[in-house]
Amino acid sequence: MNFKLRAYNELDPTLVASKADNPWVKSVVFTPMGLENETDKEFIARLGIFNSEFSVRKEQLGALWENLRSRISVSGVVDEGVVGV
Repeated sequence: MNFKLRAYNELDPTLVASKADNPWVKSVVFTPMGLENETDKEFIARLGIFNSEFSVRKEQLGALWENLRSRISVSGVVDEGVVGV
């Protein structure tokens, strides 16, 4: 699976309304690439939200990565001893 991450700053209206010192929030867009060439439809279904583009706040990337790793794993459980998964 290939994907692209794009980081950007997003203006948060609630922070603007509260007159926060910094109303900008760091966000990341996740874009899967090449899934149209994937023949394993079960794998694509197992990806869940990862089979289409979406954005999250930067501080959520750690949990997002763990979620992606478990979805890619056939068993749904990540083996920490396996490198590259």
